[in-house]
Amino acid sequence: MTGRLLTYFQVVAIALLAASPLSASDADMTAALETKLKTLKTAFAKKDGATIKNMMTTDGLLITPFYSVATADDVMAKLDTFKIDRHTSYSVKVTPLGADDALMTLYTDFEGTFDGKPLPAWVFASAVWVKQDGAWRVKLYQETVVDKPAQIGKAMGN
Repeated sequence: MTGRLLTYFQVVAIALLAASPLSASDADMTAALETKLKTLKTAFAKKDGATIKNMMTTDGLLITPFYSVATADDVMAKLDTFKIDRHTSYSVKVTPLGADDALMTLYTDFEGTFDGKPLPAWVFASAVWVKQDGAWRVKLYQETVVDKPAQIGKAMGN
């Protein structure tokens, strides 16, 4: 029994090690989603509601300190009150969940206002992206206010 258990753990360990590096398709997914994130950030900065709505699934939700819980229509209704002076993302990480879905996590450094109130300086965000009709779309985007991280990775600007 002990021998079988040890063999089982060895097989699992080898499988995990083999799966660790990004495959070419994972790297392509990461690059595509980083581009989509830049497009989404630009759309918010330019108040481009049509692009934002097109980048969300029809049942997509944004959960943020300023919007609370919002559908694409809720975002459109308040988009004019959103002013972004700085919106830099750091430590962007994409974790494939399948061929057509992924989890993205990142830190964002904001400067601006929403509905006349200052935006939080730092947030940690997670987003679930799904491929729908051949395009990557946000299914769920959630932000939590955090202190400035002690260590942050590579910056990705607007």
